[in-house]
Amino acid sequence: MELKKGTVDVLPAASYSDERAQYSHFSLPYRRERMRLFWYENSAFVKHDLQHLMHNGKTFVINSGGYYGEEFAQLSQQTDYKSLIVPVKMINQRLLMLKAKRVDFMIDDEVSGLYLMAEKNIEGISLHPYIVNDNPIHFMFSNKTVSTAHSQKIDDAIKQLETPITNIINHYTQ
Repeated sequence: MELKKGTVDVLPAASYSDERAQYSHFSLPYRRERMRLFWYENSAFVKHDLQHLMHNGKTFVINSGGYYGEEFAQLSQQTDYKSLIVPVKMINQRLLMLKAKRVDFMIDDEVSGLYLMAEKNIEGISLHPYIVNDNPIHFMFSNKTVSTAHSQKIDDAIKQLETPITNIINHYTQ
């Protein structure tokens, strides 16, 4: 990873983990990241969780570098389910795959997905009620290139901008 080597200074939208904390430090959380299922609604599957959807052979497009929680991590390692998951780096491409119905679901950050759908004026896709993962996200700084004094300035800015950040998020999610 480039952050670990020090060739990248900071990554946004990072989930905390003990492993990552060995080579980086984290800002205060600046919002929650809710990984959601985007789909063309089908009443037969409204009450299904991730495991039941996979058991029914539903296909998913994901960000190849994303974190989707322990449940997804465990399910994605099962031989029967591996072929149901399509990793794609760019959210635009993931959304276009769902729009073209090449997959049944896109698992993505709720705010990012709703924002992109509004920007591209995409209709018919909605949020499935099941939340795949919900955790705070941070800026993640390289221990090699970013001092804690610099990251403290980011923390101060996050505190000052808490209300505007919340307002922006609410604009796309409510």
